[in-house]
Amino acid sequence: MIRWDGSDVVLHSDASVDVDADVVSGLRGVRVVFPQPWVASPAAISDEGVEQVWTFSSDGASVSALVTHTFVSSWAMSVVITNDSPVAVSVPPCEVVFEADWPTVVWLAGASGFVVGPPAPDGRVLALRQLRGSSRLSEGRRWVADLPVVLGPGATGASQYRVHWRGEWLAHHREVATLLPAWWPERTALESGDLLPLRLPDAAITAAGVHLIEEDDLVWLTARDGRHLAQVHSGVGSQDVHLWWAPSLPFELTQRVEPVVTADPRLATGVDAWLVARALAWGVARDQRTAREWLQAASEELAARPRCADVLTAAAVTQASAILHDADLFDVAVEWTDALPVQPGLPRLVVSLHIAGLSLGLDGPRRRPGVPVDPVERALVAVETACLSGTPTPTGEAWLVGSLLGAGLPGETTDHLTRARACSALALAPESWDFTTRWPASLPVVIEDAHRRLLAEGCDDEAFAWLLWDD
Repeated sequence: MIRWDGSDVVLHSDASVDVDADVVSGLRGVRVVFPQPWVASPAAISDEGVEQVWTFSSDGASVSALVTHTFVSSWAMSVVITNDSPVAVSVPPCEVVFEADWPTVVWLAGASGFVVGPPAPDGRVLALRQLRGSSRLSEGRRWVADLPVVLGPGATGASQYRVHWRGEWLAHHREVATLLPAWWPERTALESGDLLPLRLPDAAITAAGVHLIEEDDLVWLTARDGRHLAQVHSGVGSQDVHLWWAPSLPFELTQRVEPVVTADPRLATGVDAWLVARALAWGVARDQRTAREWLQAASEELAARPRCADVLTAAAVTQASAILHDADLFDVAVEWTDALPVQPGLPRLVVSLHIAGLSLGLDGPRRRPGVPVDPVERALVAVETACLSGTPTPTGEAWLVGSLLGAGLPGETTDHLTRARACSALALAPESWDFTTRWPASLPVVIEDAHRRLLAEGCDDEAFAWLLWDD
């Protein structure tokens, strides 16, 4: 083990490294790997880092790759791929693999990229920044070189390909945002029909399926709803900009509820009932009477089933009891809630039932201690509890949950359902929770962008249902 910038670094015989692996903000098993038919040699460990040689042989071609991790003033992760053959060759690229106790932010955008670890309690984040190479995220794999790597004949200027990344601790996510290109837009997720301005004095842009309007060095972009890819071409190379256009939540809810209320309520799921209940509460169902009648029938059907396994079903019946002023449904919801294990959504469900009980003159469920086993679910429950209890400033769990939404940075984090639950939990945050002390954007902006991304990416009804639970 070596010490680097206050962190414990462990070097392994497979050339992987751990940085503060025993804390949530650390990374484990960081390693550059090549796919077959590349072959790895044993790693060599020194006082300052670790290195490993990979070799590739095929059809007379002989290529080697030297991978090094060194820890001095910063963490340098580099790859030098060299063609030792007399002819040009194309070889499969390398990727970076690692593990973390919490989802990371991964932004791989061609000529630029970074990987940002979970925030420490003081806000610091471990950031790996691309300085050379080409990065792409494809089917969950983090490629950090051209696909494929094309090398000229040995002993020529084109016979080598270099990748270089630098790792360092940064003060917070807002400092990470300074690594973005100067032209990076303020928002990349927009409402349907909105125009996105990009000022590109020394660059060109291409974007399939996106309408471009050029005014000198200013380009306006708009597109149909969905996820789109634009590429900005400049002296540093081509950089990817993923863009999202999506409708508002009320509009989307109206569209999704329409086929639900025309289906047989006896076949309803808890998510179906929740969507209809929210459409009635928000006043966006096209036919309020039909929606109300459907909700009555569906809720009675759900209540007659032997058990409730999820919090959304209990929330749907709770909402229905309030809308329909139905004490029997309320009693069922209380019974279900008392039997549910502690999970995301349960703290606010208990509060919702107590509020509904006041109007019906009935008692709500009992409050139970307990924490989920899964660390993400545990943090979501802690955030809900802190919000509902009026904690004046963001808790450590709140910063972690916020990072699931990217903390104002571009990139990928986790799956749709987890992001939707994070949006739902943070929607309860008191106004006193100021995230701009560490983020490049405010919490309402981050949540709104997350909503649009999820809708543009076609999230399913369960994830969408969580976006509607904002109280």
